[in-house]
Amino acid sequence: MNGSDEHALGTLVRHWRERALLTQEQLAEKAGLSARTIRRLELGDPHRPRTASLRLLSEALGLNAAERALLTATRPLPPLPLAVRDAAARLRSAWDVGHERGRGDGRCPGPFGRSPENAAP
Repeated sequence: MNGSDEHALGTLVRHWRERALLTQEQLAEKAGLSARTIRRLELGDPHRPRTASLRLLSEALGLNAAERALLTATRPLPPLPLAVRDAAARLRSAWDVGHERGRGDGRCPGPFGRSPENAAP
């Protein structure tokens, strides 16, 4: 999830809080959360909020089913496992090498930097 998505969650929470005519402190008390949690959510803190926290917020704000679904949908995704991030970095690097060698056709070079059509059988 990028920064704008995190701010989307915060914007929604703030909108619904203001619609309910609540301060951050009042919402925190009503939801059983800390004011710091509410503040961090509204400011777009990159940490992924807990499912239970979002449920408590939706109940305290009196959200309808569509709003609850939107709240859940804007929740930041968990970070990818390190192995997946490393594999993606290697693929990006291989793709960059192909472009540096003048291929520029958008295909990754094959094993050992060779294009698949030139690889040994």
